[in-house]
Amino acid sequence: MENKYVLYARISSSDQNFVTQENILLDYALKNKINDYVLIKEEETTRKTRPLKQKILTSLKNGAYVGVIVTSFDRWSRSHSELISDMNHIINWNVEFISINENIDIKSKEGEIFLNAFGIFAEYERKRISERTKEGLKVRKKLDKPLGRPKGRKDNYKRNNDNYLLKEKKKRIIKKFNDLMEVESEILNNKELSVLELIADRLSITNI
Repeated sequence: MENKYVLYARISSSDQNFVTQENILLDYALKNKINDYVLIKEEETTRKTRPLKQKILTSLKNGAYVGVIVTSFDRWSRSHSELISDMNHIINWNVEFISINENIDIKSKEGEIFLNAFGIFAEYERKRISERTKEGLKVRKKLDKPLGRPKGRKDNYKRNNDNYLLKEKKKRIIKKFNDLMEVESEILNNKELSVLELIADRLSITNI
């Protein structure tokens, strides 16, 4: 892997310019003695596509760059679900991601807290869903009711559930991400409390 970073700037309309983002990125690189980098500037098209970002992701996967630096999360991703999906890939590829405005480097101590808290939330949510599903099935079985959703008139033809499932998944991801950001803020602002205590308080969990 080359020791080269990507400085990524994005604008979403022709009446914006790259000057502010470019100055922040170059200043950060200078202050942190990052000399080997490539500056990539992307203007979002009317189709809301970002081909340069996709090329960056492919390059990161192939080990062409050591990390990505952006001015803020919203310059990299347009939604929380997109950000989380990208972060999962970036973590698996073992590359850095630095957001200057949010002061987050996923390989720093604060970044580790960010990722650990997210992992705890994700695991908690998976267990909670599993427990609710099992309890619901037990109740229906005791009442001698058929398991699963009752059939309706629309069951006579095959439905495409992809859009519905995608929307529901996005809602859950956005909610977990918002909860995570609140916990991270509490962690940074409450030095006297431990990470587990703050997360336990946020989830109303006792005996941690």
